[in-house]
Amino acid sequence: MEIGGALERGGSRQMTDQKTDGLARWLSVFIARESEPDALKRWVEDTTTAILGEVPEIADADGIGTGIRDTVAEHWESFLRQLSEPTFSFHLVDRAKLLAVEVANSRLTVETLIRFYRVAQQTTWAYISREVEELPDDDFDHGEVLIYFWDRASQWIDQSITASIQTFHEERGRAQAGVAAQRYETVLEVLNGQHDDPRRISTALGGYPMSVIHSALVLTCDEHDGVSGLEQLAQDLARSLGVTQPLLVRPSGRRLWVWIGTRTEPELGALVEEFNRQAASGTRAGIGSGWSGIPGFIATFKEAEGALRLAASGSIPAVCQYGEVELLVLLGCTPQVDRFVSRTLGGLAASDEATARRRETISAYLEAGGNVDDAALALQVHRNTVRYRIAQAEKALDMNISRLSPSMTVALQHLDVFHAGGSLELVTDLGQ
Repeated sequence: MEIGGALERGGSRQMTDQKTDGLARWLSVFIARESEPDALKRWVEDTTTAILGEVPEIADADGIGTGIRDTVAEHWESFLRQLSEPTFSFHLVDRAKLLAVEVANSRLTVETLIRFYRVAQQTTWAYISREVEELPDDDFDHGEVLIYFWDRASQWIDQSITASIQTFHEERGRAQAGVAAQRYETVLEVLNGQHDDPRRISTALGGYPMSVIHSALVLTCDEHDGVSGLEQLAQDLARSLGVTQPLLVRPSGRRLWVWIGTRTEPELGALVEEFNRQAASGTRAGIGSGWSGIPGFIATFKEAEGALRLAASGSIPAVCQYGEVELLVLLGCTPQVDRFVSRTLGGLAASDEATARRRETISAYLEAGGNVDDAALALQVHRNTVRYRIAQAEKALDMNISRLSPSMTVALQHLDVFHAGGSLELVTDLGQ
């Protein structure tokens, strides 16, 4: 019994050693066989056929489909060379780098690359599973062979995907930077009056038409972290007017220029509503009026810039339509305008709290068309309070406010926007 047991244990150890040696023997035979030209051609053909069947768009892309076989072959040969090495080593083969670059320069997405590798992974696993099934049970540990191969293959596929995605984004980033720079230069030339051919401009701007009604927006944000959200906001704003492809130009810093082209007169109020729903805190927008043709492309942008200057002052809402502040933009803030404001407001330009309340009341009264009740409702105060403040203001001015409504409105708005409600003592001195 002891001798028999010893022989049995000795035979078991011999079988285990034989199976362990079997992995090395199998790797040697497998690598040599698969490296043969006919075997390599057959494997590449089967894998390529599977990829093109599952990812047909890659075959249809100009100049890409023809290189799939070369990519598959170079991957497989490189994988086989490292398969029996004690430690795993990886590098993305040259043809795979080229494939990632070609996909990045096409209309395909990075998901196309990922699907390419996942189909290759499935095909490889099915192939090796059939190979291992045919190995003799006595000579090989099937589980050991499968685990070893799958570990190496999974690492190869996963790292190929990671490296390909990185190459894809680097190339697409370079391409987009080049396109963005060209688009910016073209827009600057148009704004400076250096282009007058609508077709050439449209081609240079990626197909954005010149024959539409243009509505420009200039978007900006307080923090650099918010820059990435400006483009998505611009897309949302364009969709509110039924447009899916606005022209986006990033000049520099924390700004984005946007043109939205429509066939009919745009409802700019929809842009304001969408901005108030979607814009992050610290984001501001100037909106130009709708104008057509190349002159309109230029005019609406200049209006949007002027409106943004007021929005950036913080004294008016974060989104500003040029049409609502046109006179303020045109007048600007000059010593001459400040002297006009000083003469019109007199003591009402003071910065004390009581005077500020009177200015607020007069503004509400004028906006309400001289209706005391509507002004009281807007201010949420009693109508007698409105009457009292107006009387105090008229006493200080020594004239009836309603007779000076247009001038008074402009003066009040100017003081609020350009001087944040502060006094005009220096300007008063300059005007004397």
